[in-house]
Amino acid sequence: MGQLNQKPIFATPQAIHFELRTAENSAAYLLPKLQSMKESTPFLILLDVGTGSGAISVSFAKLTSDAQSTAIDLKQNNIYFQLAYVYDLRFADGTFDGTYCHQALCYLEDPWKVLREMLRITRIDGVVAALESDFENECLWELLS
Repeated sequence: MGQLNQKPIFATPQAIHFELRTAENSAAYLLPKLQSMKESTPFLILLDVGTGSGAISVSFAKLTSDAQSTAIDLKQNNIYFQLAYVYDLRFADGTFDGTYCHQALCYLEDPWKVLREMLRITRIDGVVAALESDFENECLWELLS
């Protein structure tokens, strides 16, 4: 079974950054698609995978009124809406109009398995979206003075 590669420990500035995330600043690319989907499916059913504190999920719920938003995560000293094991999601095939994750796959041992699960539980004409970091290839440079 897949496990977290490591348990992240976030310093206060990072935790504050997580709380400042919204659908507008972290999933702006997805909002036009959701709005166009609402034209044919007024009551969208959305899932946020690896929601963390839930800040983005709450924002999605406000922006997509008349939609049902579900947020899942492991309980790791943060707020969670529904406890779920991301490698074996207990939702029927095609349950959601859209599934979304932001900076969750990069912490997982088998992100492809999670993406397959997200695809499985999303309607064929729905949308699966992920915005992720690549820690293996990411390079952060300190400011040079």
